[in-house]
Amino acid sequence: MARSPSKSSQITPQGTRKPEHVRSEAAGVSEASAPFIFDPGSKPKHMPMFAPVAGPRLTPEEAPGKPADWAPHRPDRPNGRKHIPFRLETKYTPAGDQPAAIAELVATA
Repeated sequence: MARSPSKSSQITPQGTRKPEHVRSEAAGVSEASAPFIFDPGSKPKHMPMFAPVAGPRLTPEEAPGKPADWAPHRPDRPNGRKHIPFRLETKYTPAGDQPAAIAELVATA
């Protein structure tokens, strides 16, 4: 990232000065420094995200505590529903080398 070339660039196009960062203990909240203590004896054997999971792997149907009559919700499908194949119709007519390219694409698919 480029830095400002000089202090003269600290004036905005409106003629006002840009705010400058001032380090002051009274200007804000400062954090107390905490000592870093490294104790290799207290280090966990496995990182928490890679810790082995105890117990069997359960699917949602095998989950403990679910009611015996529980079933996932799926709406009933009507029996008299007709299957109508999808057909795309357009007024577009291919021109030039497009018919050959379309035939090649259809043959490879």
